[in-house]
Amino acid sequence: MVNPKLDIAMVDLVSGSTFRLPGVTTLPPVPQALAISKTHVYYSMSSVNKAIISSSPASSSSSNCFVSVIYTRHRALAYCKLGGKIWRPIKFAGSIDKTCDGFTDAIYHKGRLYALHDSGKIYTSDLTALYPVMTEFIASPPPRHFNKQLSTEVCYLVESGGELLLVYRMKDNTQTRIGYRTRMFEVYSLDFSNKKWIPVTSLGEYALFIGHSQSFSLSELNVGGIKRNHIYFMDDCIYADYYYKKKTGYDMGDFNFGSSTIDFYPTSFRLPYLPGFWVTPALGYS
Repeated sequence: MVNPKLDIAMVDLVSGSTFRLPGVTTLPPVPQALAISKTHVYYSMSSVNKAIISSSPASSSSSNCFVSVIYTRHRALAYCKLGGKIWRPIKFAGSIDKTCDGFTDAIYHKGRLYALHDSGKIYTSDLTALYPVMTEFIASPPPRHFNKQLSTEVCYLVESGGELLLVYRMKDNTQTRIGYRTRMFEVYSLDFSNKKWIPVTSLGEYALFIGHSQSFSLSELNVGGIKRNHIYFMDDCIYADYYYKKKTGYDMGDFNFGSSTIDFYPTSFRLPYLPGFWVTPALGYS
C-alpha cells in the first residue's frame, strides 16, 4: 500500500496489523527510468509493480523477514529487511554498476530469492549475504507449444508441494480484445540438480492460484471448496476495465489441468480496482 506521501506499508487484511516499509523515494535510481521521467519521485510513485515477502512479518521469524519489490517500467529489483529505512539495490553478479532490471516475476523459495527475467532466464540471490547479487541459475526457458503469432504469454513463478513451478498463461491474440482472453496453460517444474525445466502433466492434490499480485498453491486435502489439478486465474490486465464487455466479463476463471478446459466466471459488475488479488485468511506463510 502506497499513500499520497509516498510511504509504503504492508497491511494484514485479517488482523489489521500494519508493517511500515521504506518510502518509495528511497528506491535505488534506475538510469533508464530517470532518463525518461526526469524525477526520481515520479517514477518511484507510479510504478511499484509487485512486492514479495520471504516470510510472514507476524511470525516468530519476522526478524529475518525480507521484502523485495519489482519497480519502474524497466522492472528493476530492490530489497529491504523488515524495519529497514531504505531500499537496497541488487546487482548482477560480476557487475558493479549494472542495475538488476528486466524481471517479470519473483518468489522466495527455501530461503532464496528466485526471479524470472524477460529473457526467460532464472536468477537467484541470498539476501542474507552482506552484499547480495543476482546469479544466473538457468540460462534458457523451456520449449513452449504456443503459437506466438496467435497468442501472448504471461509467466508466473509458483511454489507447490515444495517444488518451484513456472506457469505459462497463453492469452488469445486473434480477437479484437488483443492478448486479453486466456486460452491455455503450460506448467514446468524446476529440477534443481540438473538445472532444467521438467514438463508437469498433473498438479495432483494441488490447485494453483495465479495473478499479478501473487501466486501460490493450496492442497485440496487441507482446504475445502477448491478443485485439485486446477489453475485459478485472476484478471491481471491493468486495462481490464477498458476491455470489459458485459457478455464476456473479465478474464477470470479456473482451468482444468487434466482436460485443458476453462470455466470463465461471469461478471455482470464493474470492478473499481484492477488487477485483483487473492486472500487466504485461514492460512499463512511458513
